[in-house]
Amino acid sequence: MEGFMLANGIFFVILKVLFWLLMLAAAVALLRFWGRLSDWVTDRLLCKMSKPMQMITLVATTVSLELLAVFGVSSLLHMSFPDALFMSSLLLIVLVWCVPFFLNHQSRINQVDDRYFGLTETLTSDVYRFRRNAFTIGTLLLAVPSILLSLVYYLPYFLH
Repeated sequence: MEGFMLANGIFFVILKVLFWLLMLAAAVALLRFWGRLSDWVTDRLLCKMSKPMQMITLVATTVSLELLAVFGVSSLLHMSFPDALFMSSLLLIVLVWCVPFFLNHQSRINQVDDRYFGLTETLTSDVYRFRRNAFTIGTLLLAVPSILLSLVYYLPYFLH
C-alpha cells in the first residue's frame, strides 16, 4: 500500500511539473503572439490614432487581458485571486525581462566562442536594452502594483 501511495504521489508531482512547464510554454507563445498581434493592430486598426493614443489603447488592452487571464487561472485552479495575481505577476516579469536578457546574453557568449575558435574576425556585441512597447509597459503596470498589493495583503502573516 505504501508503494502505491508513493508512486501515486510521485505521479502527481510529475503531473504538476508538466502542467507548469506547459503553462510556461503557453506564456512564451502568448508573448510572441501578442507582439505580432499588437504590431498588426497598430498597423491596421489603430493607424488613424496618434501614437500616444495607440500606446494607451494597447496598454489598457494588455492589462485587461492579463487580469482576465489571472482571473481564469485563479478560478480554474481554485486559488485566491491575490495568490494568482502575485504568481502571475512574477511569471510575467520573468517572461518580459529575463527571457530577452538571457537570449541576448547567450548571443554574446556564442559570438565570443565564434571569435575564439576563429570563425569570425570581429566581435559585435550589443548591450541589452529593455524594449518599451505596449506589452512590457502593460505588464509592468500590472505586475508592480499587484506585487505591492500582495505584500500588503499578507502583511499580517509577516508580522506574526
